[in-house]
Amino acid sequence: MTDPATLRHTRFANVFGLGDAAGTTNAKTAAAVRLQAPVVVKGLLASIDGRTSDAAYDGYGSCPLITSYGKVVLAEFIYGGKVTPSFPFDPRVPRTSAWLLKTKFLPFMYWNLMLRGNEFDIKHRERPLAAVS
Repeated sequence: MTDPATLRHTRFANVFGLGDAAGTTNAKTAAAVRLQAPVVVKGLLASIDGRTSDAAYDGYGSCPLITSYGKVVLAEFIYGGKVTPSFPFDPRVPRTSAWLLKTKFLPFMYWNLMLRGNEFDIKHRERPLAAVS
């Protein structure tokens, strides 16, 4: 089991985890690992140097949910189920733009940036959402 913020093992200080192996309560998605990896790297390097790291993971996960052909709801959230959209539109509304993000940009980002070690972050933040009538 790892600390949910530092991703450092709770009993063994020289062990870190990410993805499914971390044992955290976040969604197990590529978006989660994309933000966990830099936290683990900074933690490992600090540990090797005998320092502590201030890097922290907030539980971010992103799940593109297909609602119909050509429409996606982009569910983004952090620990505690708090909605944290990266884009300035209502994430509860199915969108063609989210479909294009899922089918074109995210695969490109995964294969050409993430797997090659590039850090790429679109800032997410908690935003209150108006009630749906």
